[in-house]
Amino acid sequence: MRVMQPYEFERIRKIFYKLKQYRVRYQQPIDPLFFKQEDWVPYEQGSYFGEKNTYYQLKGSFQVPADWVGNPCVLQVYSSLSEWDNTTNPQIKIYLDDTYVQAIDVNHREVTLAEGYQQKAVKLKIDLFSGRSDKPFPLHINLLALDPVVNELWFDFYTLFDSWRAIRAFGGDEAFYQQVLGQVANVLDFRTPYSAAFYESLAKAKQLLASCYLPAHTPKQKVTAVGHTHIDLAWLWTAQQAIEKGERSFQTVLKLMEEYPDYTFFQSQPQLYLSMKTHYPELYAAIKEKVREGRWEVDGAMWVEADCNLTSGESLVRQILYGKRFMKEEFQVDSRILWLPDVFGYSAALPQILRKTNTPYFMTTKLSWNQFNQIPYDSFYWQGIDGSRVLTHFITTISEGYSPRDYYTTYNGLLDPYTIKGSFERYQQKDQHDEILIAYGYGDGGGGPTKEMLEVQKRLQKTLPDMPTITGNHVGAFLIDWQILLRKNLAQSGTANCTLNTIVEH
Repeated sequence: MRVMQPYEFERIRKIFYKLKQYRVRYQQPIDPLFFKQEDWVPYEQGSYFGEKNTYYQLKGSFQVPADWVGNPCVLQVYSSLSEWDNTTNPQIKIYLDDTYVQAIDVNHREVTLAEGYQQKAVKLKIDLFSGRSDKPFPLHINLLALDPVVNELWFDFYTLFDSWRAIRAFGGDEAFYQQVLGQVANVLDFRTPYSAAFYESLAKAKQLLASCYLPAHTPKQKVTAVGHTHIDLAWLWTAQQAIEKGERSFQTVLKLMEEYPDYTFFQSQPQLYLSMKTHYPELYAAIKEKVREGRWEVDGAMWVEADCNLTSGESLVRQILYGKRFMKEEFQVDSRILWLPDVFGYSAALPQILRKTNTPYFMTTKLSWNQFNQIPYDSFYWQGIDGSRVLTHFITTISEGYSPRDYYTTYNGLLDPYTIKGSFERYQQKDQHDEILIAYGYGDGGGGPTKEMLEVQKRLQKTLPDMPTITGNHVGAFLIDWQILLRKNLAQSGTANCTLNTIVEH
C-alpha cells in the first residue's frame, strides 16, 4: 500500500521548475534593432514606447551561431511575461526574409525557426499594433536554442505533475502520482548540467514517466479537444482591427499546424472568412487547403455569432440562410451546428428555425454565467414554441481562477490536465455520456492554441490513471457520436425520459 508523504507535492514542484531552467541551452538578444519613426532610429531592447491604437515597425537581422546547430532554435518576442489579455497588449506580425511567418502576442511568444533559417543571415521585420490601452510597453527580442532532450522531458514531467494536481483537486489515486513523480525527482541529477550524468538521469526519468501510461487501455473518461479562437467581430475594437485579429490568429494556427500534425482547428462566422478572402487571399487559400485536408473544421451556421435577444425571426433566418450558403459554396460544407459560445440569451424560435434549416445541433456556454444558479443539464433536447427540438450541448470547460462560481465555464479553454479533469467532473450527464467537448485556445484575437497546449494534447492522447483521455478532435464527429449514443439509450430504455433526452422548454 502506497503511503502519502507530507510536503512531497511542494518538493517535486521545486524539482519540476529546476528542470525548466535548463530548457534553454543558449540565448542571445537580437542586436542591433531599429525603430521606424520619421526615419529608422536605434531601438534599445526593453525601452518603453507605444500609444493606443497605433501601428509601429521594427527591423533587424540575426544569424544562428554555428555551435547551436543540432538544437531547435526559436525567435522569442515578448512585451510581458505575466499578462494574458490581448485586448490591451501589443499584437505582432513576424517577417523573416520578407515572408510573413507567424503572429506573436502575450500568449504566443516564440516562433520556431525552420531549418532554412538556421543556416544563414536572416532579415527580421516586425509589424506591431499597440492595442486599445494607452499604456507604454517594452519589447524584448531574443534568439534561443532549446535543449531537445530537456524540452521533451519537461513536457512529459509537466503533464504528469499537472495530472497529479488535478487528482488532488478532483479525486483519484493521488498516491500513484506521488510515488512515480517522487522517483523522477530523485533520479534527476542537476550537479553538472548538460553532462553525461545529467543526460543519463533524464533518460531514467523519461522511462519512469512513460511507465505511467496504461497500455492498450480503453479510457473510461473521454475528451474531444478542438483548437479554437473566439473572435468578437464587434466589441472593444474597430471592424478593421477585428479583421486583423483574424488574420494574425489564423496565420499562427497555420504555422502550428506545420509543427503538429494532429492539430485540428474549428472556426465559425462566414463574415470572418469573407474578410480573409477579401483582404488576405493567400491566407484564405491556405485555410481552404486545410479544410480540404480535414484539419480545419468550418461550421457554425450563422453569418456571425449573432445576438439572439433583440433580433427578429426574419433576421435569424437570414443569418442561417446566408451563413450556410457561404459555407456550402466556399468550402463544400453543409453546416450542421449552431455555434454560439458568447451569446447571453436565445430566442424561443431558434429550435424551429434550426430544424427547418437542417441544423440539428446547438452549442453554447454563456448560460453558465448565470448570477445565482446553475442550469441543471449540460446535454438535452431544447424544445421551442412549436414543439421543435434541437440537440443541445453546453461546453463544460472550467476556467481556473477566473470566476468564483464553481459552475462557470468558458469557450476560451486551456488545454492542460487540470482543466481536462475539472471539465469532465463539471459535466452533469457523466452517468449517460462518457465524453466531453473542449474548445481550447485563447480568443478575442488571441491566436488560439499555444505550443504548450499542443504538447499536452500529444501526451493526453494516451491514458493515465484516473485521467480523461483525448480521443477526438472534431466538433461534428463528437455531436454525431453523441446522438448515436442517445438513440441507443432510448432504444434500450424504451422511454423518452432518460437523462440525455431531457426536454427543456422555453
